[in-house]
Amino acid sequence: LPQLSRQQLDWLVPGMLQDKVTAMIKALPKVYRRNFVPAPDFAGAVCQSLGFGQGSLEQAVAHQLHRMTGVELPRDAWDADSLPSHLRMGIRVLDERGKELAHGLDPDALVEKLGKRLKSVALESTASGDWSRRGIQRWDFGEIPEWLQVSHGGTTMRAYPALQRNGEQVDQVLVETARKAETVTRAGLVTLLMNELGSNVKYMRKEFLKLRDANLVYQRLAPDSVLVDDFLLVAVEHVFLCQGKALPRSHGEFEALLEKGKAQFVARASELAKSVSAALLEFQAARMALTREPASAATEDVEHQLAGLVFPGFLRAVAPDRLAQYPRYLKAATRRIEKLAHGLAKDQQRASELKPLLDRVSMMSQSLGPERVEKARWMLEELRVSLFAQELGTTGPISAKRIQKALDTIANA
Repeated sequence: LPQLSRQQLDWLVPGMLQDKVTAMIKALPKVYRRNFVPAPDFAGAVCQSLGFGQGSLEQAVAHQLHRMTGVELPRDAWDADSLPSHLRMGIRVLDERGKELAHGLDPDALVEKLGKRLKSVALESTASGDWSRRGIQRWDFGEIPEWLQVSHGGTTMRAYPALQRNGEQVDQVLVETARKAETVTRAGLVTLLMNELGSNVKYMRKEFLKLRDANLVYQRLAPDSVLVDDFLLVAVEHVFLCQGKALPRSHGEFEALLEKGKAQFVARASELAKSVSAALLEFQAARMALTREPASAATEDVEHQLAGLVFPGFLRAVAPDRLAQYPRYLKAATRRIEKLAHGLAKDQQRASELKPLLDRVSMMSQSLGPERVEKARWMLEELRVSLFAQELGTTGPISAKRIQKALDTIANA
């Protein structure tokens, strides 16, 4: 079930495709729908040009309609939920004896409904003997296969090998998707790297604990041990497993990675520690400034901003290069609060540029997922600096118009 492709399910079956495309066109907002009348004729012409099951159905239909009429449809113009149920693929989930466990039209909802029951009996009970070890502390095994074929209850499927963190050890496990395998393995590799770094990790732990003021600030959110543990995990990942690079799949690749990063670990981890410490101290300054200012729409917005920047576990949720910008973002928040006493009206005027963008990013985050709007989310922080503390400078040109354009691009992708 977790491996089912929503894109593939959207295509339904060839014999019902034209009916579905007709319904999709009829469900469009009127401002777009009126360009494709009569809908059945346009649907028939579209279907003659489609390669069944190739990519996203919505994008393929939009492309053909644009080719025919010149009208460009944004991604959020489609309303899949309004389609009649017979034009959506039905799913029945069966156990190994053929007994129905659940049925429905939404694979994600079924995954959520079945929860831990989906921790695939198939994967756990048929794990290959070559990929079933526990309590690994060093890379003393061969390569990580890209996938393994397993059989269960008469069904053959792919399973994806991963290294799962288990305290200071890792376990070899099989998971349902390649994406999940990469996420799980990334954390497992950090554990193996920390074991190899040994004294370097111990040294950085002691150095970070010396930053007592920063640790005291974080204690109000979570135990300080959580902060130092998160810091070490993030530092190792930042130095050795840079985003965008393929993870090592063999012992040789792992050793090369370790050798390349070991010499620079302490220096780069120390820079990260400075950023974290500065961010937490600026966070504390902003919190103190809020206590001195009467409640207003501006202070409420800053409260929301601070909660989105610093929270329990924020170190592991934010990329290290973005953490380096935190002191400036938080200092800008303090400057904004301090300026309220001399110009509340000016703050309101500047905030009027910001609020529509905040609302749109929030809506798009819910509909498309936070990762899709992450770039725009950080552009908003730069805009805050530009609007309320311009003297601190931004990382580049920024404006409400630029963010609006970026969001339009995301919505139409």
